[in-house]
Amino acid sequence: MKSYTKPTVLLVEQSSCFATTVQSLLEKETINLIHVDTATAALKYLVQSVPDVILLDLENPDMDGMNILNSVQLQQLDCNVIVIAGSNSADLVVEAMHHGAVDMIEKPLNKTQFLKTLRNVLNGQKYIHSIEIYKYLSDF
Repeated sequence: MKSYTKPTVLLVEQSSCFATTVQSLLEKETINLIHVDTATAALKYLVQSVPDVILLDLENPDMDGMNILNSVQLQQLDCNVIVIAGSNSADLVVEAMHHGAVDMIEKPLNKTQFLKTLRNVLNGQKYIHSIEIYKYLSDF
């Protein structure tokens, strides 16, 4: 019988304030949260371990977040990527979806939507909230 292990979520986020918010939201979840604050640190982590989900801020100070998405695709890593983007990042989100991201979370964070998105992806429901994405993109 296979034993249960807590899913691992890698948060790639430069803002310590945002990372703290995510950590507090996930305190009661059965999740192993790993936070790195640069894309370079994320790539180093991915060499050693593959998380179940990557929460990826597309705007990193040291490297474009798309490099991480491309790395996940090229290495065929068995993990899902949820992109984190600001409200003015519609083009980046569309590009990320074309490169394998399974969903997106918009900044500022909506706590209910964040937890719903993460739980859905962790539960294997790899779908994009098409109505919300459509609404998000139609504002541009």
